[in-house]
Amino acid sequence: MSEKDLSVLIVDDEKLARKDLKFLLKSMPGVSVVGEAKNGVEALEQIGKLSPELILLDIEMPGLNGLQVVEKLLKKGFETSVVFITAYDHYAVRAFEVNAVDYLLKPVAAERLKETIRRVRKRLEDGGASSHNLEGLLSSMKSREVRKLSLRMEKSHRIVDEDELVYVVVEKGIVTAVTKDSHGTLPSESLDELQTLLSKDRFIRVHRSYVVNIDMIQEVIPWFSGTYRLKLKNGSVIPLSRNHVKDLRAILRF
Repeated sequence: MSEKDLSVLIVDDEKLARKDLKFLLKSMPGVSVVGEAKNGVEALEQIGKLSPELILLDIEMPGLNGLQVVEKLLKKGFETSVVFITAYDHYAVRAFEVNAVDYLLKPVAAERLKETIRRVRKRLEDGGASSHNLEGLLSSMKSREVRKLSLRMEKSHRIVDEDELVYVVVEKGIVTAVTKDSHGTLPSESLDELQTLLSKDRFIRVHRSYVVNIDMIQEVIPWFSGTYRLKLKNGSVIPLSRNHVKDLRAILRF
């Protein structure tokens, strides 16, 4: 590693993901991968030993996740640049953007990685890491309230976290919530009433009869007369009406 090389630590619990990142970084001049870690505990040990200028940090890891690693670093006063790596999650991506925190979506694209490295270099030249941005991100993620709902099943009530919901539909005055593996009715009298109980950053109205979990949308399919169909991760297909296209497009940018 030359004096001008940017020292990078890769942290991801998936061996293949670490290998792919290392391969991409090797093709970039002035970048040196100084170490790897497969979990949060190893990451903290490596950071203490190596003091990397940049950490490419996976969020979802067993044990200590990426956010918990950053929280511990901030408490110890470490000043280093962090770029989060994550599978697509609407809430997390929105939190990154609001707090001006760098992130990469899996699978990591070479051009996006190059642009991210360029931004990190410029930030370091302009004065270093932005720990206040990371503090803002942690605050945003911690403030996310886990809301629970009671689904009326055939012979019981099932308590679910709202993020288990795929979509909610109202038919003949009955509000039904669909999860990946079951469905049940809700006591709400309308979707308008239900939406006051759900997280506004996660659920969106896509039709007069449907509210959908944004993270469960897998594909947006053009249909007739400016309408669309939404293919969801549980295999369901639901309508997206013309009146709601603009709202969803602002989020998913399709």
